[in-house]
Amino acid sequence: MITSDPRHSGEITDLPAAIDFFTRAAAYCARVRSSLSEADAQVRQHTEDIPGIAMLVETARTVLAGLGFTGGAVARILDSAHERLTSLSASARQLDQVLRTATEAVASLEDGMLVMAALFHGQTGAAEQLAAQPERAQLTAFYREPAAAAPEPAQRPHTDHTDYDGAPGAVAAARALRQAYHDGFTPWRALHGGIHATSVTLGRLADGTAAVLKRVNPDEAEDPDEVENDYLGGLVATALGIDRVAVARLDENTTLARFLDGDTGTQRCARAENIGGAAGELAELERLTRLRHGREIGLLDFLSNNLDRNDGNFLVDGGTVRPIDHGSCIFGTMRGHDPEDGEEMYSPFARAHLHRHGDVIPDNTIAPAVPSADLHCPFTGAELARHRANLARLEPEFAACGALAKHEFVMRQLDTIATANRRTHAPVSS
Repeated sequence: MITSDPRHSGEITDLPAAIDFFTRAAAYCARVRSSLSEADAQVRQHTEDIPGIAMLVETARTVLAGLGFTGGAVARILDSAHERLTSLSASARQLDQVLRTATEAVASLEDGMLVMAALFHGQTGAAEQLAAQPERAQLTAFYREPAAAAPEPAQRPHTDHTDYDGAPGAVAAARALRQAYHDGFTPWRALHGGIHATSVTLGRLADGTAAVLKRVNPDEAEDPDEVENDYLGGLVATALGIDRVAVARLDENTTLARFLDGDTGTQRCARAENIGGAAGELAELERLTRLRHGREIGLLDFLSNNLDRNDGNFLVDGGTVRPIDHGSCIFGTMRGHDPEDGEEMYSPFARAHLHRHGDVIPDNTIAPAVPSADLHCPFTGAELARHRANLARLEPEFAACGALAKHEFVMRQLDTIATANRRTHAPVSS
């Protein structure tokens, strides 16, 4: 019997026992890694505080020396305090490095456990049965296959985000995902991830939901806030009414999102290009931006200034398109951008819906700034008011991440769209 810590005293003689052991071991590593990350964050905070205290002590020493108090009891106390603070600062930096190294080591061990669990899981027969089918068929079969031991719905909140609406639902969806992960995550197979992802793993949560676990290497990410941005982007997307796209932030390097069925935009555009060349590809991209949720994705990308809504970062399922991977939502302007040049707009969805001329451009093309006079608002006044109320309610969650400035940027961007709305719907003078 494998205990939760997860030691195992006997020989593992069958595949289910092996899968159970490595899954529990990965979950155990995840808890240890989370605790180490929290401890490291506290140490870093104290490391930043100590120099400030030392500066106060040094100032007091200088004042006393200026007044002629040198060598007295108070001066000796301050000298001793300064020496101890200096030593403590050095020790804190060393502890910070030790905790970081330990966190990375446990993360690597967790990855190894996930890989081993996935390897043994693949030997049970499910992988072999699907091996001859296309990639999408494999993922679809896994996505729709019911869990063998899924609990009754009343026992655990389900992570289907369809019923969530507005800001409270956005936060609840992320929390439900995070709770479901801690209840149990069974890895199935590795997926191809972004260029900064250390690992991307498709697996099943304890409630039967298929989910994607992604870990980012902060040393290789272009933006150190990539994981935070991914989480906040999921909040904004869900608050805008896009279903099933919540993102849970498990720690500063790891996110979890529900697995979504469908084709990537890359697949759809590649087929169109094979038939109609570059013109066919561009026509297909424009068509995809007009599907259900396309308008909301455009607003999401404008509010967060998403720099990378390439055709691999959205999925098409029937008549619905949904965004994935919000790590490049910078929630601010690019360095060196001059507001006088107009609004930054890199997303084809934003350009399709918020540009007066519907100026969709090909993927990987540098997008020129859009003059404010060319901004278009496709939302009614009532829709904007609802979006404003839902986005305003996200402020506490942004604040909890230390990202109030990012929330303020979202609301300013919404003000810009509201101005375009008044201009778009202004009465014509006779």
